[in-house]
Amino acid sequence: MLEREAQKIAMQFLDGITGIEAFAVPNEGSRNRKGSSFVGVKSGWPDIGVCLPDAKIIWIENKIKGNKQQPNQIAIEATLKKIGHHYYCLSYEHEYEVTAKISGVLSAHGVTL
Repeated sequence: MLEREAQKIAMQFLDGITGIEAFAVPNEGSRNRKGSSFVGVKSGWPDIGVCLPDAKIIWIENKIKGNKQQPNQIAIEATLKKIGHHYYCLSYEHEYEVTAKISGVLSAHGVTL
């Protein structure tokens, strides 16, 4: 499984949950395209943002087993946590783990599935 496949599974799952809004940060492949920073893409941002009730936002970085966060991703994680956001770097080996792990994160924040 590739990270983009995990993101597709995650977004399809999140789109089916009422009471939240999820969005994908358009940074896939930005390191391979010239001009991405021109349109506001900043490398290192997590793959998915999820808006929860009470103005809470959680951030999810998808990783396939064996892949690790890059230094710019670690820096963004630290900044987001410092300003009070919740950040999760989730690692998957199998497709079924995507929805299971995201379900756990959402449940921890009081989202009823």
